[in-house]
Amino acid sequence: MTKHERHSFQFCSQFCFQLCFQSRPFHDQNKALPLFGLENLIPESQTSIKRESEKSVNKHRKHIICCKTCDQIITKDEFSVPVNGYHEHLQCNPNGVTFIFRCYSEAWNCTPVSPPELEFSWFPGFYWSIIACSSCKQHLGWKFSSLSNEVFWGLLSDKLYTVNINN
Repeated sequence: MTKHERHSFQFCSQFCFQLCFQSRPFHDQNKALPLFGLENLIPESQTSIKRESEKSVNKHRKHIICCKTCDQIITKDEFSVPVNGYHEHLQCNPNGVTFIFRCYSEAWNCTPVSPPELEFSWFPGFYWSIIACSSCKQHLGWKFSSLSNEVFWGLLSDKLYTVNINN
């Protein structure tokens, strides 16, 4: 292995460690997934859902969000909610699979296909259940719920599309 190959391998190893094991959110939903830097990954600063800013952030948005496979309506953009300070997250499961998902306070036409689990939760104190589209059964993400009855949905960005319904 050359010096350059060793350096590239070390960088990739550190990058993958940051993505998979330090469980940090992808902070800028308008930027593409970073390939060669950690500048878009920042530490979590909070551990609770911040609903107080939800209305001011989303009051001008008029979009519905649909399943890419069957066009079923899943939620509206106005229900986007920051969790741990961010609406969009990049997380890695224990098998090394990376997901980009967005958080919403409401979702429809989603069916839980697994029992609630606390182990390996990306959000401390929240149980997760895998959810699928109730129409086509496509995996859409996860429902997260806490013992204090807080609930939000983490919906996979690549399984959904947005329709503008502004007048």
